[in-house]
Amino acid sequence: MCETLENSSGCTCERLVDRLMRRCATNRTRSGPVEPWQILRVVLALVLLVAAVLKCHQLATRPAAGTGLLDSRWVLMVAVEVELLFGIWLLGNPLPKATHVAALFCFGAFAAVSLYKGITGAVSCGCFGRVEVSPWYTFTLDLGAVLALLRWGPSHASQTSVLASRKLALRAGLVALAWFSAGLPAAVVMGMYQPAVLSGDGIIQSEDGLVVLEPEKWVGARLPLLPFIEDAPGHHGAREIPLRDRLARGQWIVVLYREDCPRCREELPRYAELANRLRQEGSARRVAAIEIPPYGVGKFVRPVGASAIVFGRLSDRREWFVETPAVLRLSNEVCVKRHVIDQ
Repeated sequence: MCETLENSSGCTCERLVDRLMRRCATNRTRSGPVEPWQILRVVLALVLLVAAVLKCHQLATRPAAGTGLLDSRWVLMVAVEVELLFGIWLLGNPLPKATHVAALFCFGAFAAVSLYKGITGAVSCGCFGRVEVSPWYTFTLDLGAVLALLRWGPSHASQTSVLASRKLALRAGLVALAWFSAGLPAAVVMGMYQPAVLSGDGIIQSEDGLVVLEPEKWVGARLPLLPFIEDAPGHHGAREIPLRDRLARGQWIVVLYREDCPRCREELPRYAELANRLRQEGSARRVAAIEIPPYGVGKFVRPVGASAIVFGRLSDRREWFVETPAVLRLSNEVCVKRHVIDQ
């Protein structure tokens, strides 16, 4: 009897030890090396979420960066919502294979846009809101993401385990809930922003430091910028009256420019040639170039022959927002029309 009990307990212990060893082996298998895809999707998700937050902040505090389709306000707002959704989706990873394919298309499209902006000479890609990043840097980042996604993807085992899990619907629901919780407030704050605008009588009816200039609405009215125009250092003689007073009389072509604007660097030499031609012809028309602050950020080199241009600048007590170069024709301080160089 005792021998039987002893044998029985021995067999039981052996079975328990064997079961424990198999369970430990299973746990070691499950807790093996992390798949590269798991790391990659988290990194890409963080990039998307950071980009979305920075663009949301920009759109909630200032106008869109440009007037082109890719830089229009509504396109950027949609981009914020899409980046929020896909960033959260990458973190949740409900369907690994579908998520991997979508990430390839997403970052492939980002690479194409960055390449286009780089080729066209854009200063910033606009991907990170007010943080200026060269399009060539973001193109490199996006291309690297595409190559990494081509190299690493979700394993068949991870795909099967997710599809077989009862938590698939719950995980997708949590992704949708997180996107709704973040996307709705983002849409509200982006849609509520109203910038300060310079009215036709030169009054800024807002305490916001950023003022949007709309030259297309000034035609037929007095130039509202006159009270804010100052003489550029070294361009005001002791016997000359202030530039704002000179612009109030006679015929003028006024060019609003920024020193870090690539198009301004191309167009200003043409206006220097025009100013010289008008002077040689004895024309009453003159050319004035008004710099928009911040001053001198682009290490701008004034074109040869620019001595015929009268240089001035806008007051730096406010921040001005306008697409440059903006060119107007004045007749006794009244904006006659937008000017084109060949006119």
